[in-house]
Amino acid sequence: MTKSSRKLFWLVVLIGTLTRGVVAYKFQTRAWIDEIWVVLDPAYRMLTGVGPVERDWVWQVRDHVPQVLAFLWLKTLSVIGITDGPTVLASVRVGTALATAAAFAYFADGLSKVFNVVKYSWIIALTLFFIPELIHYSATSDLSVIGTPFLLFGLILLERDRKSVLGGLLMSFSSLIRFQFGIFPAVFLFGMLWRKEWKNAIQLALIGTTVLFFDFAFNSWMYGNAVLPMLNYFTVNTTGGVASSYGVTPFYFAFELLWRHTTEIIFICVALTPIIAIQKAPALSLGAVFFFILHAIVPH
Repeated sequence: MTKSSRKLFWLVVLIGTLTRGVVAYKFQTRAWIDEIWVVLDPAYRMLTGVGPVERDWVWQVRDHVPQVLAFLWLKTLSVIGITDGPTVLASVRVGTALATAAAFAYFADGLSKVFNVVKYSWIIALTLFFIPELIHYSATSDLSVIGTPFLLFGLILLERDRKSVLGGLLMSFSSLIRFQFGIFPAVFLFGMLWRKEWKNAIQLALIGTTVLFFDFAFNSWMYGNAVLPMLNYFTVNTTGGVASSYGVTPFYFAFELLWRHTTEIIFICVALTPIIAIQKAPALSLGAVFFFILHAIVPH
């Protein structure tokens, strides 16, 4: 990598981080649904002992991990005397935006090394930081935003070194925050088995099993009965028909949404990337494809 391309990479990261930080601080760009009743309401209830209990918690389909992460942040602010509502909410948005920016920078740099296109890392960073839909998510603290840094750090660590315990742990942990992220460790595990990387496969399987056991034990303790929210979530939203009760979009709507929120050239690049990348990073590429298809075919 030339010095000029490296400087350009860090310039993109700097501008992208500042952009996301300002957007997160100044604007609340999405209707606050998930991040309020899945993350912040229960975290506030843990902090104060008061607050609503939404039906998802009655159904036991939500995991307590993101709630506890949010609680720790709110508790820290409370200890240092920051309790004003607008300030607290802004700090949550800015905190998640900066964490995501750091993950984007690491992911862009790591991906460029995986594909051996290091001098073009700034283009990868530019795409990640400035795709309109990703900017749209900057001022939220929903499950996708909270879980993304764990996922992206884990993806690159494991893509670059199949023996990385930390990579497997971070990727598996991300699925406790955003259940659908579990597709990625599953695809990595399948790839290791396909290539007969038995030791790596056993290690990742043990990490994933340990994380799931922790999640079962932790949520059973928090709920007061034996429960695995991940399993309940999929049962309620598929066979239970809850997701489809809000209306069902056709399969192609996911592609239409991607087109609507990106320019034509970025849409083409995003669509072609898994195809181009599959030889260099098959697990990462197939994980991205399956993640997209899952959301497209599930009635919602």
